Amino acid sequence: MRRVGTALALGLLLVGGVGLASAAVAASCDAGGAISGACIGNGSVDIGGSVERPGTGGGSGGGTGGGNEGGGGSAELPPGVTDGPNGERTVCSLMRPDECYTFTPGDLGTDLGAAPAAQPVTIRDVASFAPAAPTVTTEPAAWGVRGLHTNVIAGASGHTRTGTLLGQVAEVNFIPVGFTFDYGDGDTTTSRTGGSSWAALGLAEFSKTPTSHRYTSVGTKTITAEVEYAAEYRIGDSGWLPVVGTLSIPTEEPHAVQIVRNSTVGVDKPCRPGTPAIGC
Repeated sequence: MRRVGTALALGLLLVGGVGLASAAVAASCDAGGAISGACIGNGSVDIGGSVERPGTGGGSGGGTGGGNEGGGGSAELPPGVTDGPNGERTVCSLMRPDECYTFTPGDLGTDLGAAPAAQPVTIRDVASFAPAAPTVTTEPAAWGVRGLHTNVIAGASGHTRTGTLLGQVAEVNFIPVGFTFDYGDGDTTTSRTGGSSWAALGLAEFSKTPTSHRYTSVGTKTITAEVEYAAEYRIGDSGWLPVVGTLSIPTEEPHAVQIVRNSTVGVDKPCRPGTPAIGC
């Protein structure tokens, strides 16, 4: 029941003078694609963005008021860009200076001579945030009675995952908005709640609850659940933005429950504590 949501574009956010640029809405979270915003990935929320440091432009012509006759001089290169002794140019990531590539300007089919217009340096980054999987428990613990209600509870709550995107703190809030239960006998149900214990609901044992199930056969049943999360995110001190779509996360460990037969026996007198009787 995974729903793939479209991304939301980020607004302009200054990162130490570097613009975290807004971009077109991304259609997917493909590993090969560059997203800017947030979208539902494969079991995670992926946040993408880019920073761009513009060049300063090239110099041309002579100085005014008695400067050098030749005028001009070489253009100032943008941060992270250096020229080598043989005309090669090296560009390094501003966020990861050890990630660099070198090229010869002529090989690009563009004249990047002594005084070029400096090209912007753009860095893209993607951070993924995976929510917690739900847990499953039952009442009574690990067993139930055929024909009576077994109370099934999926444990999942709102939580925040934190990471780093382009040197800024990135946060994603996950909020459970729905649950799907597979009771292991062919029956499933959906609920807006993960369920509660009989005690918390003020009910007697074997009472019906919004997430309980009544088995009609004995044996071991394997119960699983999926929690459906809505999400929101923010970068740095920006406001929270919603992520379009929801993310369904299954249990990591199925829960086994043994369903037994409900049997009755005859006794020769009422069963009272401390009073032995046949069949008690």
